[in-house]
Amino acid sequence: MACRSRGGFFPFLLIIADALRLRQTAPSYLPAASATIIPAGPLRAPLMSQDFHQAYPGIPLNPRTCGIWARLTRRPAECVHLPSEPHWAATLVPDTVYLRGKPAHSRRPVRPEVSLCRSCLLGWLRSELASHSAQVIALQPDPESFSQYFFLAQPDFDAAGVMPAVAEALESRFDDFSRPCELCHSPSTWLCIGRDEVSSLDDWGSIRSAPGHPRCAAHGAAWFCDFLERIPEVNLLYLNLPYDGAGAYLWF
Repeated sequence: MACRSRGGFFPFLLIIADALRLRQTAPSYLPAASATIIPAGPLRAPLMSQDFHQAYPGIPLNPRTCGIWARLTRRPAECVHLPSEPHWAATLVPDTVYLRGKPAHSRRPVRPEVSLCRSCLLGWLRSELASHSAQVIALQPDPESFSQYFFLAQPDFDAAGVMPAVAEALESRFDDFSRPCELCHSPSTWLCIGRDEVSSLDDWGSIRSAPGHPRCAAHGAAWFCDFLERIPEVNLLYLNLPYDGAGAYLWF
């Protein structure tokens, strides 16, 4: 059963709640390097949020978790499977990126935050990732310790706090997309770098030199999702989607 937004007085309450919450955390203007990043403001975000069933068609969400009280208390909506599958959960915040410690939005309307089981997340994520046409460098995280897996557009590396040596190493790889996809020989837009090639984000030398696996968008998305699917237990607190051209998936 899909969650539905409600009209009348309740959206006004949500706007007030978001304003009170963001007043202490988000400035009215957030400088960002990316051309399409829209700063998160105290009143605009709830007005521009997309409805749950429009944002995530086909994902069965628990109505109790996307009602008025859940939104007032800032609890993300959950798919109906999470109570029976608590060992694998991911918080999807598709259109939010953190620059200089503050949230900014990469599109309008903003899709709301949701917590999903493995099946619901990956079923939705594959097509979304495959639709991104720009270059993506994906560094495979440590499956036993990562809690965030997030995309940063190249112009936002500095604002997001990426170390200069790491940023330079990543930027050097955007010229390394001449090889075709390993699987279908189509032009590659993903460079997938496994843990056996780069085990730490501090290893900027390996980031610069690792051969990686060139993939087209469809096979890059499959590589990304297949890795997540193989992990037996996950508590992923932050996952977003690619935005604004070329960039990289990093992890903590």
